[in-house]
Amino acid sequence: MKITKSRLKEIIREELSIVRESDLPSWDGAPFEEYDLDAENAQGMAAAEQEYIVKIGAGTLSARDLDAAVLTAKNWQEMGLDLLDGTSPEVLDALNAESEM
Repeated sequence: MKITKSRLKEIIREELSIVRESDLPSWDGAPFEEYDLDAENAQGMAAAEQEYIVKIGAGTLSARDLDAAVLTAKNWQEMGLDLLDGTSPEVLDALNAESEM
């Protein structure tokens, strides 16, 4: 069965006229607070621009993905390469957390 666009609009209007506010579920949670989307976006952009450094004697890796930097550092350590000063603290923290597990 096909319905025309105008008939669909009519059906929707009819259904909406039947619904009363008391029929809608109530919200029992905490009241919503003002949300600053611009601040959230700025924070996300800053995180996306973060670069993680992994430094060894042969060179330096710079990556925007922490997981990639940690995996590279882990692989280099398994190859016997030492991480040098200048390696991002986030990378070192993640490596230490993995070794403690």
